Amino acid sequence: MKNPREALGDAWGVPKDVSLDLPHMTVSGNKELYIENYKALLSYDSGSIVVGSRKLGIAVTGKNLEIKSIRRDDILITGEILHIEYKI
Repeated sequence: MKNPREALGDAWGVPKDVSLDLPHMTVSGNKELYIENYKALLSYDSGSIVVGSRKLGIAVTGKNLEIKSIRRDDILITGEILHIEYKI
């Protein structure tokens, strides 16, 4: 059964990432990951970056990972991305 936010969003045609406050990710090959609607940077080094949102965490592992851009609502990660894992 859908929660009220999800049902209302579906009825109005609102994307799930907006109605459920989920992060929206765009991946370009294995070189770039753009995450919108994140809440916090939880950890960062050249082999692993963990980003938190209201509903889940996103763990990115790879080689030579860098945060190219970080703003209040979005973050751009570059490098050789080998694995993206959702942590509930």
